[in-house]
Amino acid sequence: MTTCCVICYVNDELCAFSLCRCHWYDDPIYKENKMDKFEELLSKINTIHNLKKADYSETENRFSNFEYSDFVARPFPNNHKSFAVLVGTKLARIAVLLTKEIKNTSPKNESLSDSFMDLATYCVIWWHFYEEKK
Repeated sequence: MTTCCVICYVNDELCAFSLCRCHWYDDPIYKENKMDKFEELLSKINTIHNLKKADYSETENRFSNFEYSDFVARPFPNNHKSFAVLVGTKLARIAVLLTKEIKNTSPKNESLSDSFMDLATYCVIWWHFYEEKK
């Protein structure tokens, strides 16, 4: 039997905690049939991650997009930070893709046009949120 623990934080405050004893994971049929699927899903995650990391960050600093998003979001009030992070992430991606374009390197996952459309969409959603909260 396996013990599962789920902890959830919102704004650095504990909001949920769950502890249970799970039987399903110890079931031999589960292990035989489901672990192959689990490994398959991990493989898909790895493939997508490798494609996206090539376009989302600089090669010298693989966390550059997160750092830039954090920088962009800092001056915004709490209820706007999540939008600013999304916009910051897209701006960081666009910067990487524009640099790749100058070097005649193609994106591995998402085109520059797609990134501009995502940025515009995030901005319209943010604007809609702002209008709703006025």
